Amino acid sequence: MTDHAILEDTVVSLGDVDVTATVAARPSRASDFEAESRSMAKLVEMLANRPEELPQALAEAAMALTGANSAGVTLERDRQPGIIFEWIATAGEFARYVKGTMPRNFSPCGSVVAKNQAMVMREPVKVFPYIKSLHAPVREALLLPFHREGRPVGTVWVINHDDRTFDAEDLRIVGVLTNFAGAAMQSVALANHLQEVDRNKDNFLAMLAHEIRNPLGSIGLAAKVLSLAQGEVSAQHKTIAIIQKQTKQLASLVEDITDVVSIRSGKLKLQTERTTAQDILSLALEVSAPMVDAKGLSLQVFAPSDPLVLEVDPRRLAQVLINLINNATKYTESGGHIQVTAASDTGGVVFEVADTGKGIPAEMLNRVFDMFMQVSENPAPDYGGLGIGLALVRQIVELHGGVVAVSSPGLQQGSTFTVRLPKSLSTLEASAAMRSTDQC
Repeated sequence: MTDHAILEDTVVSLGDVDVTATVAARPSRASDFEAESRSMAKLVEMLANRPEELPQALAEAAMALTGANSAGVTLERDRQPGIIFEWIATAGEFARYVKGTMPRNFSPCGSVVAKNQAMVMREPVKVFPYIKSLHAPVREALLLPFHREGRPVGTVWVINHDDRTFDAEDLRIVGVLTNFAGAAMQSVALANHLQEVDRNKDNFLAMLAHEIRNPLGSIGLAAKVLSLAQGEVSAQHKTIAIIQKQTKQLASLVEDITDVVSIRSGKLKLQTERTTAQDILSLALEVSAPMVDAKGLSLQVFAPSDPLVLEVDPRRLAQVLINLINNATKYTESGGHIQVTAASDTGGVVFEVADTGKGIPAEMLNRVFDMFMQVSENPAPDYGGLGIGLALVRQIVELHGGVVAVSSPGLQQGSTFTVRLPKSLSTLEASAAMRSTDQC
């Protein structure tokens, strides 16, 4: 990453303002371990009682211990990782800029993240002209990379607005604070994740009981009716049909759960063979079309006339499409529309299932493939399920070396699921091979 600006016909590069190498030679004050210990104790207390306030406490501690005029914590936005940085905590002169944003590719923070090392910049405005718009001059900035899961995702920074300079002690102190905050926030994130997993498992067990109770109740009632039918053939046939339908539903639930366990334990093996996307579509529609019709939805299927050849497990890939179509059916109101498409893609094949249904809020898009996840925390009966269908989709697709993604403009605006799969043979080569086989 190269940052530069042009001032008075002279190119100014990041190296012209980077004074990190000179810091070690500057006169350094003695360490104040007592003040440092008090600050660390406050951070520990904050972590235990109000972890959401830890970034702000970190900024204030960094400013106090270094004597800087401003301090802050800058992290990449979760929805725009590696592109946009946000000042999630600020203190001192720059406190007013909390929640402000900046592009990674043209900011001191972006330079530090790109280098993944501490930097001290003198008069950074020479390279980053936007600093002129801030209400106080930035004479010197000390920034350290902030890590999450071993990756730099932002910075902790302190700024002098006057002519004071930072020394090696300042660099050490901010480093200690940054390392502590990184470990602490990682612990908080892990704890939150475990709590969410626990909640999702509770929801899963509740939904499992609900999903099993309904067909069991129907089977029990049907068995009672059957015992009272006393030779009424039509009543017996209807009752038997109910038992068969509900038993099939129970078998499907058990199969999904078994598949998830098998995949997660590495025991599921794909039975790959040469087939076509069109054949896989046919397998999936044979199962899903009746459910689409029963819901009163229109269904369109698009596929090219030439076979799209794949080396996959056709039963498992059909299962992927069945889950996606059934998911679209479940979340689309009567009168809605579902479109299923198969097409050639660079180096592979792409399947797409689009609907005009309930849609997915932006904050849920990255989570819909998580185990036990429901788009709604309190789904209506029509939107029920165990929350493992889409998780199973992702796992099967990834076993094939593919990727699955989802997009949605928002609630009540439908959604589109896209599956991209590689193929070991080109369409033309494989098509020719199949035609040759057919002629033998």
